[in-house]
Amino acid sequence: MQGDNDVFRTADGRLLSLATFEDKFWRELRTALGTEFPGLDTDAYDRRPARTAAKEKVHHLLTAVFATHDYAWWEHTLTGIGAPWAPVFTAAQQLLDDPHLTARNLFSQASGPAAQARFPVRFGSGLNTFRTPAPELGAHTREVLEAMPAAQVTATSGPRPPARRQSRT
Repeated sequence: MQGDNDVFRTADGRLLSLATFEDKFWRELRTALGTEFPGLDTDAYDRRPARTAAKEKVHHLLTAVFATHDYAWWEHTLTGIGAPWAPVFTAAQQLLDDPHLTARNLFSQASGPAAQARFPVRFGSGLNTFRTPAPELGAHTREVLEAMPAAQVTATSGPRPPARRQSRT
C-alpha cells in the first residue's frame, strides 16, 4: 500500500483511484481540500518521504476523506485540481461510455461484434487502426495444439496425475 496512491471508496460506494506520487500533486490536493478536511490542512506530508513513512496514517486519512461525499461531488472537485485521479470502472460498458476515453478514440469496432481497445499511446502514424478483431476465447487452441509435439499435447491436455502424498517420518 502506498498511502496516497490507491483506490478509495466514496460515500455512494463508487471507487476512484488517486495518485499523488509527486509532491506537487499532494500539495494541490491538500490546498484544494484542506479547509473542508482539517486532517489535510497541514504541510506535514508535503514531501514523499513523509507520506511514505506515515503511509498507513495517510491512507486512513484519505479513506475517511473520500467517504464523506458521493462520487459526483468528488468528480467535480477533483477535476478542478491537478492531482491524477480516475474512476474505477466495474463494468465494460462504463469504459465504453467514458467521455475521456471516447474523446481519445480509445475504442473502435473492428470487423467483429465487440469494441476493441487500441494501444493507448500514440506514436505519430501507425497503431491507430484496428485491422482485425481480437480472437474469441479458444479460437486458436486447435492450431496451437497441432503445432506441439504429441508428448507436450498429452502433458498439457491429459488428466492430472494423482497428488503424491508426503510420508511423515
